[in-house]
Amino acid sequence: MKLRKNSIALVCLVSSCFLPSAHAFDVSLLGAMTVSNYSLSAPTDIPSSTGVAFGLGGTVGFDLNPFFSIETGLLYLKHSYSTNLNLTNQSFTYDYTTIPLLLRLNPISLISFGAGFYYGIATSTSVDTTVGTAVSTTMDSPHTNDFGLMAGVGVRLPLIPMLLKLRADVLYEFGLVNLSATPGVSQKARNLDFFAGLMLDI
Repeated sequence: MKLRKNSIALVCLVSSCFLPSAHAFDVSLLGAMTVSNYSLSAPTDIPSSTGVAFGLGGTVGFDLNPFFSIETGLLYLKHSYSTNLNLTNQSFTYDYTTIPLLLRLNPISLISFGAGFYYGIATSTSVDTTVGTAVSTTMDSPHTNDFGLMAGVGVRLPLIPMLLKLRADVLYEFGLVNLSATPGVSQKARNLDFFAGLMLDI
């Protein structure tokens, strides 16, 4: 009897890892880490450095069939980077409320591929400026809403078979909007987002 129960548990575990999902939708709560840089072009080259920032959010996925689903949600993401030109160092931190819209391919329950679009609603910007050895100054300034392409891959590890999973995703944001208000300067987002959290299948 004990062997039979163990066999049933093993079958459920294997099924939750490899068989496509049969649920109507899923809900996820996620923490985020974003590695940001920007595509910068101007008459004068502006050296830039990658920044790391953290965020959080939630998503909802709706199954279209056992292999495809649509995912959207609300993500609070911070993007940071810095520039150094003529002894002037500036560190930028952009806050966005981001709405993704992804088509997910789930060939097996363990793996998910996603591609689609995102729209970032600008909430605040912090600019920290240091000139030479002078005392730095920090100011807030408006910035532009962002829009672009988003694609990546994720894994789903069952915690409670057929109900609760641990998920981790890597998604790349390819911005299409020029975020710079300075004439002659182009600034477009190039962000790598890492997400981890819990997914509830319903």
